[in-house]
Amino acid sequence: MSNAENTHPSLPGTAVLACSGTGNNGELGDRLARRLQKEGLAKMYSIAQISTKISSSSRLAMTPKVLVIDGCHSGCASKCLEDMGYSDFDIWDIREHIDLDDREFTEEDLEEALVLVKKRLGV
Repeated sequence: MSNAENTHPSLPGTAVLACSGTGNNGELGDRLARRLQKEGLAKMYSIAQISTKISSSSRLAMTPKVLVIDGCHSGCASKCLEDMGYSDFDIWDIREHIDLDDREFTEEDLEEALVLVKKRLGV
């Protein structure tokens, strides 16, 4: 599915789906997506809900820009969308920007990630 030509006036311009895995990267991805939604920069969608094809998947298809935040080498968030037939989305991989292999993330890491993602979104 392509989102490039789909628009709907009541939807935000960007959808965000994040890894919410059990590791530090997953927790950071989830918190980052929630912050983007709280600041009104994106609408957060649940990977689990989208993958079960509950009604929000049709709203996702109408969102012009989709950002997927992957947390680790498995890339579960982006793979879920690919498995559903989505192809037009941007992937932001936490590991390329913040190294959390040997430590828990901090609030400073969250703020740094927020700045980087805002820049990626052009905000």
